[in-house]
Amino acid sequence: MEVLLLNQHLDLTKEVLLCDGAMGTMIQKTGVLKPGNAPELLNLTHPEIIAGIHRSYIEAGSRYIGSNTFGGNRIKLEAHGLTTDKTREVNFAGVRIAREAAASTAGNSGVLVAASLGPTGKMMDPLGDLTFEAAYETFHEQCIVFAEAGADIITVETMSDLRETKAAVLAALAVNLPVIATVSFMENGRLLTGQTPEMVAATLSGFPLLALGTNCGLSAALLKSITEKLVAFSQKHVIVQPNAGKPSLMDNQTVYQESAEEFANACLELVRNGVRIIGGCCGTSPEHIRLLRKLLDYEDFSYQPPQAPDYLVGKSSVTNIATVGDHKAVWRVSFGPGEPLWEDIRKGNLEPFTDQLLEIDPDQYSRIELDGLGLTEADLKFFQELVTIVTTYWPHPISAKLNSDLLIKALLTGTSGRALVIAPAKNSQLIKTIAQFGGISQIAK
Repeated sequence: MEVLLLNQHLDLTKEVLLCDGAMGTMIQKTGVLKPGNAPELLNLTHPEIIAGIHRSYIEAGSRYIGSNTFGGNRIKLEAHGLTTDKTREVNFAGVRIAREAAASTAGNSGVLVAASLGPTGKMMDPLGDLTFEAAYETFHEQCIVFAEAGADIITVETMSDLRETKAAVLAALAVNLPVIATVSFMENGRLLTGQTPEMVAATLSGFPLLALGTNCGLSAALLKSITEKLVAFSQKHVIVQPNAGKPSLMDNQTVYQESAEEFANACLELVRNGVRIIGGCCGTSPEHIRLLRKLLDYEDFSYQPPQAPDYLVGKSSVTNIATVGDHKAVWRVSFGPGEPLWEDIRKGNLEPFTDQLLEIDPDQYSRIELDGLGLTEADLKFFQELVTIVTTYWPHPISAKLNSDLLIKALLTGTSGRALVIAPAKNSQLIKTIAQFGGISQIAK
């Protein structure tokens, strides 16, 4: 379903969209999944079981069901011993099973099929060996299949690395379907890679998403404060899909101990605080969704979300773009032919710039500005190394003066946050590239 058509079909200012609950733990209950096997393989071997889970959620009141394709990317499937040629087959079947279940279930009017897109399970560089480009290609080949199979939405979910989330979001947007993106927070209120809810919401607001939010990891009660921050800093609708409490091991079985009633009541509070798409994740069942549907039916949820401003997002801080430069100085540094620091980087000597960066007092400077107007696309490799140094050691937002599409892309995909790109003139192509990759643009004065 194209974005415009979906917006005509779904008005989240007037209604709350109820998702389904867990797929993985529902599969585990059937006992058909052998240890070490990919759950997505059941799309081929036991499609009737997957279809039955979808139907049970639709009958419980879900208007949005997620396909059994969460771990269907090539990297994950190869880790399970499946060959690359299975990627298309598994993902196509997963979406088609959901599509057919929605069409064949009584009372299915308006049920949306969301293709589930999960993480690769590998660490992004520089901490790991997965490059942004490799992550994008892996997700994109999966998204192409989703579109061909007839998905209404692509849901990027359970992400713990904001750069990997960006790669998945860009890959999903490239096939012209509405996209939702969710991350998974730890109990300390941060992602595995350290970002806060404010940083997540502000960064992902730079992309044309239907909604952004969180799923998995925590219960609805523990997600309350996180959700409040997401709503406050997001320019998009917020989605939350909590777990049914904490898991525990009983008789060698993983059990989630939050009752369906406790889950539904806690989720209702999240909706009252501004969440527009709600559902469940690990440990939830059709009964959890049925009780939540019952509570939602008794409430009026007409809602106008607050209009959050644009924020620049650094490694560990968020800055309202309207206040940039108001209270702290900007540390400016030039790179290009003849500049000593740049010549060192080109020779492979990164220490002079790294040492200088570490000497800068972050309490004195609110932003770093890289002047790269003298750089060309031939400098891409060295510029990428520069971006890696800055994003590793500099805590605050980054801005850069650039006049190359390729260098702009390198900056915006190299940082986990949201950067400011200052263009030398009103160049429509540069502005388009900045917007495409989630940045904020400014015309040089």
